[in-house]
Order: sequence, then C-alpha cells, then structure tokens
Amino acid sequence: LWTDGLSVALKHTPWAALWGRMDS
Repeated sequence: LWTDGLSVALKHTPWAALWGRMDS
C-alpha cells in the first residue's frame, strides 16, 4: 500500500530541518 511507503518516508524525514524552515 502507498500508505506504507508514506509512513516510511515520514519516519525518514529530517523533521528538525523542516521545523527550522518553518521557524525562520
């Protein structure tokens, strides 16, 4: 299922980098 791939992608997403972008 594509949701399995999505969950894997989310686990490997650099959340710190994303939050840093939203913060600035």
